This record gives sequence, structure tokens and C-alpha cells, in this order.
Amino acid sequence: MKRNKRKAMRRGLCILLAACLALCPLAGCSARQGETDAGAPAVSAASPDLLESSSLPEESSSGKTEEQGEPLKEISLQPGKILALGDLQRPELSEGKLAEQSELTRWEELVFSGEIARLDAGGMSEDEKELSPESAAAILNILKEARLSLYEAQENPPTGGSYAVYAYAADDSRLFSAVYNGAWLSVQFAEEDSSYIFNGEEGGFERLGEYIE
Repeated sequence: MKRNKRKAMRRGLCILLAACLALCPLAGCSARQGETDAGAPAVSAASPDLLESSSLPEESSSGKTEEQGEPLKEISLQPGKILALGDLQRPELSEGKLAEQSELTRWEELVFSGEIARLDAGGMSEDEKELSPESAAAILNILKEARLSLYEAQENPPTGGSYAVYAYAADDSRLFSAVYNGAWLSVQFAEEDSSYIFNGEEGGFERLGEYIE
């Protein structure tokens, strides 16, 4: 009888020992997993405000973003006139010759120089009108944005109407006279004796009619 009890106790101890050995690896894994979790940095959801601000372009100290580029300069011009057709104040351009690259460069430098203080203009109307500073600024911007090129050979001029723009400095000296006839832009600098013919067919000068007519 005693021998049977000893056998039963040994069997129970063996079962208990086997159970402990089976549980030890699981406990070790849990401990290692806990250490890993404790050592890893906590990751929290980013704030919506932070995400939104990070997606915006950086703004410089001047108040403009990198995507916007340089701000457009405001143009301040004196009031001018839209001169009537046949008005003696409208300068007559001398006989023109084909412009070369030097004249094109000279034209571009002049319209961007900041020397222009006043514009007068002329179309096909027989009535004189005031040219507001805002309309004059719009006309000057058309001249600045124009895509001028050079002719290789002189062609017959188109017939029909034309738009003229006369630019003056602050002392009322004339800087240039420019006439667009639907294809040519003829420019006479200051009071020079000759004028130069540019190819204005792709220049966008038809927009002048919005302010001159």
C-alpha cells in the first residue's frame, strides 16, 4: 500500500514538473515582448493642424511664398489722353526700316526701365478722351508682355486701323512712339529721325483696343 502511494506521488510530481517546463518558454516570451514594447518609442497620431501646416509652402520674410515668386510691381502713372484721329498732337512716324536685335534689346530695356511717367494713346476714334492711370498701366503691361520678333524681309503693311501709344518721361520728354497696324509694331525712339519695324503678329497687341477705343 505504501509502495503504491509513493508511485502515485512520483507520478504527480513528474506531471507538475512537466507542466512547469512547458510554461517557462511562454513566460520568457512574454517577458521579452514586454521589454521590447517598453524600449520602443511611443508613436502617436500626428495632429491634423501639424499635418496641414507641413503641407503648406514656406513663407519668406517678405510675405510671399516660394511658389508665388517675385511680386508684381505696382505701376504708378500720371493721367494721359486718348487723342482723336487726326489730332496734331499725335506724332507722325518717319519711314521705317526693319529692326535688328539691338533695337529689340533697346525696346525691352526701355519699357521695363521705370522711366515712363505718362502715356497718351490713339485709335480710330474722332473723339478725345481721358486715359486713366489704371488704363495706362494696363497698356504698359501689354507692351511689357508682348512677344516681339524680327522680320527677315520687309513685307507689305496691312491696311486698316491702328493703335498708337506715346510714352513720356516725368519731364514730358518723349521716350518713344509705337504704332501697331495689325502685324507690325513700328517704334520711333525719342525724337530720332527713323523708326524700326518689329514683327508684332504674335505680340498680343490686339488687347490695346480694350483701352484705346
